[in-house]
Amino acid sequence: MHSASLGISPDGARLFAAAYNSATLYYRDITLGISGSVTIPGYSSSNGVLIRMAIASDGTGYLSSGTQYWTFTTVDTPVVSGPYTLTSSASTVDTTGNGDLIAASNGDVYLIKSPTTASNYIDVFKISGTSGTTAQYYGRVTDSDLNQAFGGAAALSTGLYVSSTSGRLSNVNLATYSASTVTSNAAITADLASCYYPNLAPNITATKSVSKVAGSAGTSVLPGDTLEYTIVTRNSGTL
Repeated sequence: MHSASLGISPDGARLFAAAYNSATLYYRDITLGISGSVTIPGYSSSNGVLIRMAIASDGTGYLSSGTQYWTFTTVDTPVVSGPYTLTSSASTVDTTGNGDLIAASNGDVYLIKSPTTASNYIDVFKISGTSGTTAQYYGRVTDSDLNQAFGGAAALSTGLYVSSTSGRLSNVNLATYSASTVTSNAAITADLASCYYPNLAPNITATKSVSKVAGSAGTSVLPGDTLEYTIVTRNSGTL
């Protein structure tokens, strides 16, 4: 059905996939043994391929293509809403290309975007809930282990993983903006999905110290003395 997207409901019971040749969202309930499909409204292949999908912990599904995205319900017969225009907050970086969506524990959705050709980087955006038509650009992860086109992404308790169409599986650390290859010969060459929701948030702390580096004798500070301030900022979070 020409699909490269995959989503899993929070309870692991429903699988979702989107077909870009027919603009159709397919679902299969493995507990109830039922399946079906619904039309994705307003989809145009000229805007990109339907290759990005994630389902948040509240059951809201997200589907993205180029500069468009949709939301959908995941119970009973799904209802698809959209398309909404997805605009990058960075004037020099757009949201087109390969990539995938992952959902965080607080309901935010992140776009992990890779160029359509082999490269050594991925771009990271945040889409905040169903109103997040502006994708907040978080930066670029540049690493030689990302020298392929990556189209799949999923999170587990052990980290964030991305997959390429050439069979490379890499682990991406969004705290250090680095990557490492897990294997270059993975059987998975398309999309990844999971129903694990990582806590993605920065945790910023700063400490300030001061010392007298020139001027009067002794430890007291007098007018005319030169002081040196040192501010150390750390991010002990996961983003």
